[in-house]
This record gives sequence, structure tokens and C-alpha cells, in this order.
Amino acid sequence: MKGQIIGIKYFVGDIAFDGNDNIPDSYLRKIIKLREPRFLNYQEFNRRSLGFDAITIRTFYKSRGYLNSTVTESFQIVGEGRVNILFIIEEGPRSYLRSIVIEGNNLIPEKTIKKLLKLKIGKPFNTVLVRQGLRLLEREYRKIGKLYVLVDDSFNADENVEYRLRIEEGPTVKIDDVSIIGLERIKKKLLEREFQLYSNMVYDEEKIEFTQKRIFETGLFSFVNIYPVKSTKGEDWVNLSVEVKEFKSRELISEGGFYPIQTTQGADPIPGIGGTLEWRNRSIFDTGIRFGVKSTIQIPARVDYLFGAKLPLVFRFQTDISSNWIGKLRLPSTLKVFYEDIPELGQPEDDLTKIGIDWNYLQKFSEESIFRGGLRWSIVITEDTTEVKDTENERSIRVNYRFRRIDNPITPSKGTVFSVDPSIVGTFLGGSRDYYRLEVDYRRYFANKNSWVLALRTKLGWMEPIGKRINESSRLNRIPSYDRFYLGGSTSLRGWATQMFNPDTTENGEITPNGGLIKLLFNSEVRIPIWKRIGINFFLEGGVLATSSSDLKSELTRWKTGNGWDYGIEFTVMTPLGPIRLYYADRIIEDDEPGIWNLGLLYAF
Repeated sequence: MKGQIIGIKYFVGDIAFDGNDNIPDSYLRKIIKLREPRFLNYQEFNRRSLGFDAITIRTFYKSRGYLNSTVTESFQIVGEGRVNILFIIEEGPRSYLRSIVIEGNNLIPEKTIKKLLKLKIGKPFNTVLVRQGLRLLEREYRKIGKLYVLVDDSFNADENVEYRLRIEEGPTVKIDDVSIIGLERIKKKLLEREFQLYSNMVYDEEKIEFTQKRIFETGLFSFVNIYPVKSTKGEDWVNLSVEVKEFKSRELISEGGFYPIQTTQGADPIPGIGGTLEWRNRSIFDTGIRFGVKSTIQIPARVDYLFGAKLPLVFRFQTDISSNWIGKLRLPSTLKVFYEDIPELGQPEDDLTKIGIDWNYLQKFSEESIFRGGLRWSIVITEDTTEVKDTENERSIRVNYRFRRIDNPITPSKGTVFSVDPSIVGTFLGGSRDYYRLEVDYRRYFANKNSWVLALRTKLGWMEPIGKRINESSRLNRIPSYDRFYLGGSTSLRGWATQMFNPDTTENGEITPNGGLIKLLFNSEVRIPIWKRIGINFFLEGGVLATSSSDLKSELTRWKTGNGWDYGIEFTVMTPLGPIRLYYADRIIEDDEPGIWNLGLLYAF
């Protein structure tokens, strides 16, 4: 049965394939969007999606060398509200590349062209990769001034493919004039200093894209487009038009939602909710220097807080000034003065207050690769159990490199994240403490055809006090409590309360976080969609905290026997702001300890 079903809602039933002798059903099911029913999860049938899936299968076959393959889709209504789907496939013979002829390439070697097109004699002829390669080839020419390059290819769709590529490189084009459209308040020189373009230079598409990226990074424009226009000098010349649209110069911004709350440097963020109010001037006195004032209030999301007498609030206030330039040097950086009032170590009765100055440098190598570095001077005020204020002077250099290539930053299903965070506190900078720390974080995400996601994370951390007369008993006390490594909670080890892994017991019998100088954390979980926005996750995770190398050896021995491991289940509800989680976790060892119920906002990692 073909045609569109109108007025009645139907759901996908069985999906079958006929004629696919060389590609198994399981592989074809992975590449289409329509899905057979799973437990409490039924996908609504859509005629348009069925057509798109047929095109997807056809394109896939052509990418495998089946150039004459055809795909016909059909469906049949069965039972109440269910539709069975059938894809009829005629694969045809498989085509292999037998010869390549390239003509007209004076500037780009034939070897480079074959590499861009991924052409290999004797391999199945992949038309999809060839089309992608032709676009890359045209871009390579436009990077060396060949704006009007013409690329024309042809091939016979037989079992033995003879591929012919003819290139007309055209004239080498130069830039005549660069004009700017859309400026209102912003001074022209603030835009021009971001240019990698100038008159009489050879047209270079890569430099044009780089200039567009730099203009965006100023934070002054909501729209940037650079395009060539004919020049009166002839076909060897073009003008460039830089079209921009300015942001509002002054703006009051209010935001609210789920926040990962960083309570201490050495612990994973605690999930919470909060709101931000910010006033921002994007160009003080039309200089391109940005100025802002921001205040934030956050509330950690934990089950015990819902029924507690006191709800801890995290308050942050900052004023900052930022620019991409310092004099004639392009150095994207921000200088901020900040005040933070944080429940120390996740305990609402203990306060941690920080007041200081922070300078940060940001370098974007690409959308995926970012480097940050900075200097911080701060006064840290903590309150101990005797309510006597203790003040420390912290001066540090902190560096961060992050590579993130995932499909979705909120609900990742595939990709990789890697980050490394080294820092030095005190030493030649002065201050109350001297130590260094290093933390490495690696994450991988895998998805299968049923939209199940396997998420893995490994975190390693090491810190060491610097100075003379350091013995085993004093190592931990040489590092301030607010900067040690901690485990436990909805974003690290869910079988322990927030930052309560390997706690300390005071003389009064009170159990408090203790922390460590060496950290190892492993998380694994399977995320399974059940029905619409509801999902279920199963997790297994383990961690180690130690204070020295010898302590680490003994802790690893205990870890191998099951100590420091937990497992559990969590239920998720997807919201426009991200997933809300309710989980139950239990420890593999220490069966006398009860399991933990807790809340989480956003995924654990």
C-alpha cells in the first residue's frame, strides 16, 4: 500500500528488507530513522520519513559501489494502529575502479587530488566520497586564488569504472577592495584589525573564513558574512563585501535552569538549579572592550536538602572586563573581580568564601579544541567547627586544554571528550600554600541502532605539596581542604553521599569529608530510552582516593577486591533543560551500609 495516511495516527510495526543479498538486515536497520517497537516505546509512522529512509538506503548502496541499485518502499496497515514496512532492493552488480584520468591540474598534484577524492584502483567505486572530495578539491583551488575553477567528472556505471576528471583552473584572482556593510555604532578600525584580508592579496578562502571567525569572536556582532563581488578591473579581480549586524551595545540578561555547581576545585560539580542576572556593555565608549556585572544564585539538588531545615545557597558575584586585544597584541582575555559564597565541601553548615582577582586567556584552535590559561589571586575564608575564621591567601596559575567532539553537549550519544588541567599554587607566586595539581578527564560515548548509549569516563588526579620537611603524616594537611580531591555524589560515585567517599571522623563522632591527593575514578553506564521522554540507566562505577604513592598501592589492592565500587539504576525524564535523574545506588562491598536514593540534574557525565 502506498500514499499518505491522513487523519489517523499509526505506529511503526515490523520493518523488513527484500533483495539485500550482500548487506545484512541488521546493518540497514542501523542507518534508517524508522525503528521497530521496543519495550513501551513505539515510533509514530510518517510517510515522509519512509521516503527519506529509502533515499538513505539507496545512497548507502551507492557508497558501497552498487551504482545501479534501486530501492522501493511500501507499507501495509496491520491490526490496530500498526504499519509494517517493506524495502524492496535491487542491488545490481558492484562497480570497481579500474582507471583514473585527470586533466588540467597544473597547480595541484595528481597524488593530492586522488587523496582528496579517496580514489584507489581496484576498490569499490564510492560516489558519495567522490562528491565530497570534489567540494574539497574546489576549496583547495579557492585557497590559492582560483575562485572560478571548474571541475567536471564523468564515469561509466559498469562493473569496471573508468573515472575521468577535467579541471579548468581559471585565472588567479586578487582582491581589489574590501568594503564593510552594516556598521552603525562600532568603529570601522575595530573590525579591520580582525582582518586577514587586504587589497592586492591573492584570494584565499581559508583566510576569509578565518577573518569571519575572528570577527565573531569580538562578541560585537550577531551576523557576519563575507562574499566576493565583481570588480571593474576585470575577471582577475574581485571586491570583498563584509556584511555585519551589530548586537545591542547594552543589554540586561536574565537566565535560569540547571547548573553544574562547582563547590570545590577537586570535586566533580554538584547538579543544581539557579538563576543569573547580568548587565553587559559590549563596547565601552565604542572601544570594543566589553564590561559586565553578573550575579548568580544556585541551589544544589539533593534528596536530603528537600527535607532539611536549611537549604544551602551558592552565591556568586563578579564584575569583568574583556577584550581580544591588549594594545597591538591580539590576546583574547578577561579580567574579573569576584566574590563567592559556597557551602564548603557540600556541607550546608560550613561556608567557604572567596574574594579575588582572576585573569584568563582563551585560545580557540577550532570549535572542538580550546585552551585556557590564567592567573588568580584570592583570599579564601573558611569556618571551622569552632566558628573561628581562618583566612588563606591563594595565588595560582591554572591551565586547561579541552578537546570535545560529541554530537550533543547536553545528551551526548557518540563522540569523545578529553581534558587536562594542570595548576601551580604558591611557590614563586607567594601565598599561604605551595603545591601543584594535575587532573585528566577522558570520556567516550557509543550509540547502537536502538538509541541505547554506552557512556564511559575515566578521571585521574594527582597533587603534591612543594617544600621541605614533608612527611607522610603532614602531606594531606599541606593541601587546603577546599582544593583536595573528593568523590561521592550524583556526578562521581553515586553509592556515597556528596563528597563523602573515605570520610574522616572527628573527636565528636561527626563524619566529615576528608579528601585525598590522588584520585582515580571510573564510570560506566548504559542509557536506554523507554517511552517518549522517559529513560532508564544502569551504572557501574568505582573510585580510589589516596594520600601518597604507598597509600595508593594499598587502596588499589582493596579496589581489586570490590571496595570503592557501586552499582545502581536511575530513572530519567527528559526536559527542555536536560534530563532529571532519580537514582538508587548500592555499594558492592560494605553490605551493612544502606543504599542511596538521590536526585541528579543533567547526566552524571
